[in-house]
Amino acid sequence: ETGRQKLRDQLERFTETMRSGLVRTYSKGLLAFGGSRVEIDDASSADDRRATIKQLIHSDEGKPYVVVYQMARDRDGRWQMRNLIVENVNLGQIYRSQFEAAARRYDGDLDAVISNWDVGTLDEA
Repeated sequence: ETGRQKLRDQLERFTETMRSGLVRTYSKGLLAFGGSRVEIDDASSADDRRATIKQLIHSDEGKPYVVVYQMARDRDGRWQMRNLIVENVNLGQIYRSQFEAAARRYDGDLDAVISNWDVGTLDEA
């Protein structure tokens, strides 16, 4: 039971670290599009359990930037973001690779991985 509680605590810490880092990184990126128009593409799709939301971010450059949010309902029925794809760059895959590299670097010590996690540093993957 002690091991399970420790794992739950680590998961909670990692989730909060990941969430705040992702929001910070994403927010910085959106600020670069100051004065832009943002819209939801008609190609978005959803059912009762999953949704794929395609967002178009227009700038003065002409062609819009595409952001895809992959969503799913959790056990309580709340929508949760499961993946984020920006201009065909799958952030979920990048972060998984980054996490695996960090786990190897810290010899599987999850507390060390979480303490040293930096979502804004994608070049480690």
